[in-house]
Amino acid sequence: MREKPVAIIVIHYNSWADTVEALESIFRLQYPDFWVLVIDNSGKNDGEKILSWSRGDFSPWITPTHPLRRLIFPPIKKPCHFELYHAGERISLSRRILIKSARNLGFAGAANLGLRSLWDTPIRYFWILNNDLLVTPDCLSKLVDFVEKEKLGLAGTALYEFEDPTKVQSLGGRINRIFGSSKDLKRPEELPEKLDYIVGASLFITRETLEKIGFLAEDYFLYYEDTDYSFRARAAGIKIGVCKEAAVYHKGNKSRKPIKVKSIVHRNRILFYRRHINRYQNLGLLPSFLAYYGTRFLEKILSLGR
Repeated sequence: MREKPVAIIVIHYNSWADTVEALESIFRLQYPDFWVLVIDNSGKNDGEKILSWSRGDFSPWITPTHPLRRLIFPPIKKPCHFELYHAGERISLSRRILIKSARNLGFAGAANLGLRSLWDTPIRYFWILNNDLLVTPDCLSKLVDFVEKEKLGLAGTALYEFEDPTKVQSLGGRINRIFGSSKDLKRPEELPEKLDYIVGASLFITRETLEKIGFLAEDYFLYYEDTDYSFRARAAGIKIGVCKEAAVYHKGNKSRKPIKVKSIVHRNRILFYRRHINRYQNLGLLPSFLAYYGTRFLEKILSLGR
């Protein structure tokens, strides 16, 4: 049976070095029919760096002793031409596309821009990826097989730590129904019973799911949009799952979050809880309310000193 085409949507934000490393690994995928769409969500000139890499002007660097070097080295053959568009322009059919946004649309906004741009194509599957990760060559083949075998509408992969590739970062997540907080699942035996949501760093969506429940909610901007989408899918009777055999190595942001980002996390937890857990009984959200207004207050105090 002929494999269905897959669109891989890479959300780029600021770190072009991470993005070209991700693309080096993506173009080694053994799946026979995939398209690559990069959304430049930086609002800067990073797109030129990505195009420069695609022409063969430079190659990404990873230390020779790193255990994942094999996923991006030696570099793929260049040039691998990308068609450049700006958000809002009508795109022509091409298997390698770079769309530049004039501003930061947030994760959900950038993902939706990619999805809408490819809506009039024959693509049935969409795989949304963060830019700070590497994929294994057989990852997509295993993921598609898993989705079709299990009849899933929304799926994820196993996420491993980039700096410690034997360590599981996430196999999806679970939501605390009292406080609305999220927790990564890390043990295979927890699946599928404890799975509440797919992690957005590697989010696989079928066209049928998009037709049934629509696109990602952009009012989250950053954080909890993947959790929201998973809950919407489950509420609509769509089956979700994580392919444990499909490996993705995710760098993730291990640094301390800026106050503004912390404020967004707390705000979005409140928004998600009211939409999907309990609209009226919000006692469990008291820590989030205190944290949200506390971080907003700190933001204002710090802005006075600028």
